[in-house]
Amino acid sequence: MKSSLLPAVALFGFVACASSKPATVDNSLLVHATPESRAAIAAARSERDVANDELAIAMAAADRAEDEVMMAKLALRTAEAEAEQSKLAAEVAEKSGSPDQLKAAALKHSKALALAEVAKEVLAVERREQELAEAEADLAEATHELRKAQVEEASAIAVQDVDLVEVRKIPLAEFRKIVATQQREVEVANEAVAKASERLKLANEKLSKASAYARSVGAEDASMTPANDGM
Repeated sequence: MKSSLLPAVALFGFVACASSKPATVDNSLLVHATPESRAAIAAARSERDVANDELAIAMAAADRAEDEVMMAKLALRTAEAEAEQSKLAAEVAEKSGSPDQLKAAALKHSKALALAEVAKEVLAVERREQELAEAEADLAEATHELRKAQVEEASAIAVQDVDLVEVRKIPLAEFRKIVATQQREVEVANEAVAKASERLKLANEKLSKASAYARSVGAEDASMTPANDGM
């Protein structure tokens, strides 16, 4: 967001941004930069654009993960309802059915319970998937902010040797401070992604155990396949 002080500050060759950030280098000053400096700026801008695309992808993935959680909740409710129905059927068979009917009803209930447990673990996995997707979106956002800061830093560095009054007003130290801050933000976000990945891995292990038990009692369901653990 540009400041209302833009007309006055622009006279000094740089553009005022939000009060928490230093002024950005005016493009008109970059004509004084060396070819090497201009190449460095172009490379920084390219990385910024890539980070912008990756941010959009990560945000879309987080949205999809939220949808998957909602679907898993519905699947769990369905599985729990089927388990309850099979329990009632088993109780009826126990009271008035033949031994074969009781055996079949008990087996069906056992399978339904196993599938309900699988559905519960699937929901846990999907929640961890969402947590990971959100952490990755935070990382993408932090990386994007870092790349933007590096563009400004490269631009400030490019004109530091230019003997102009407006250049002397460009706060290179502030740009470097922002880059350092954003690098720390990226490190923190990376740690959050690593922790979310580990939690997803543990959730998948629990799903694998629930799925194995379900198969052992003859129950099969498409949701029994563990999700990607993000590793």
